[in-house]
Amino acid sequence: MRWKSEAVIIAVKKMGEYDALLTIFTKDYGKHRGVVKRAYAKRLRSVVEMGNVVQVRCSSRNQRFGNYSLELKKSIPFTVLNHSGRLLAFVCACSIIEVSVFYNQPAESIFFLFKNLCTALQQGQWAESYCRWEIALLTELGMPLDLSRCAVTGSTEDLHFISPRSGRAVSGRAGFKYKDKLLRFPSFLKINKTSVRGGEIYNSLCMSRHFLQRSMSYHGGSTLPHVRHNLEGWCMARKDDII
Repeated sequence: MRWKSEAVIIAVKKMGEYDALLTIFTKDYGKHRGVVKRAYAKRLRSVVEMGNVVQVRCSSRNQRFGNYSLELKKSIPFTVLNHSGRLLAFVCACSIIEVSVFYNQPAESIFFLFKNLCTALQQGQWAESYCRWEIALLTELGMPLDLSRCAVTGSTEDLHFISPRSGRAVSGRAGFKYKDKLLRFPSFLKINKTSVRGGEIYNSLCMSRHFLQRSMSYHGGSTLPHVRHNLEGWCMARKDDII
């Protein structure tokens, strides 16, 4: 089988002394794995990096791994590499795709969501964009959240909580008695803000983590990568700071 596609490298593993086993996320073929021969030679060393956008040519005689030849289209931007929070968010996105998307199945909508996130991580409201990306990803994975109105009263006002069972919003009045069992509704999801503090981002990450983990348990029992917890810790450590 031979094909060509644009792809993002989402994982790299050394294979023997010279070769690399890559996991890539492609526009046309979804998540895929393949081998790059002599990946650590001088010509390819800077190409075979997580986050790089590449043009992939794949040839394969078996269904397990392809043989890749790569052409670099875009490296991970310096604005992401040079900021610990942005870089954590980027690595999180790559790692979540690796464990949540099936191999060899087209996932074009998730691919473009991911590419849009890569652009958003270079901009001012990168943390908010990452949170919205996780919520959009949940929809693509078959677990959409309904945050538009209260599940109990139907009101669009005073939304303070989210039900961990249904993924629906709950108003402050309807949910007050059960607040210890409900998830926090991140305020920036209902009010357009020019600045968001780390504590609000943390609340959003805790909320989406609950549903991402449930989604993965329905699709093969994967667990969230450890780097995802590191991102929560990074935001919690800056809970009073604007990020």
